Formats: sequence, C-alpha cells, structure tokens
Amino acid sequence: MAFYKKMQMKVNGKWYPKSVLVGSAITTEQVAKRVAAESTVSPADVRAVLTALGGVMGDYMAQGRSVKLDGIGSFYFTAATNK
Repeated sequence: MAFYKKMQMKVNGKWYPKSVLVGSAITTEQVAKRVAAESTVSPADVRAVLTALGGVMGDYMAQGRSVKLDGIGSFYFTAATNK
C-alpha cells in the first residue's frame, strides 16, 4: 500500500499529495529472487536481464527516445539545474 502526506505549496497555497517511502530501497537481488519465484527463470537469469535492461534503456534515452515498458511505466531523460 502506498503512503502519502499532504503538503501545502507556499506559492499558491494549494494542497498536494507527496509520497512517503517506507523502509530502505528494494535491491536488484530482491527483485530477481521474487521474479524467479513467480516464474520459470532463475534469479541469475533475471539479474542478467535487469542489468542488460538498464543499459538498453540508457542507450535509447541518450538518443532522445522515451522507453515504455507495459505494466511497469514510461521512462525518459530529464535535465535540471541547481537553483
């Protein structure tokens, strides 16, 4: 279950939800073990695919493309500056 808290913007006074993280980040190893348990592939195979996926997605985004993975989400390159 996702958790949120209400945050009021100083600029316009409106309230917006802000997501709240619970615990530490889930690791690649934890994801690999869970996917392997719910499928017919080994944790090592899942790790290999996840490692390759990061590089492939990075290459596409470096070309200015977005990446849409069904059931996971859309990914795109952004840039920002420090204020």
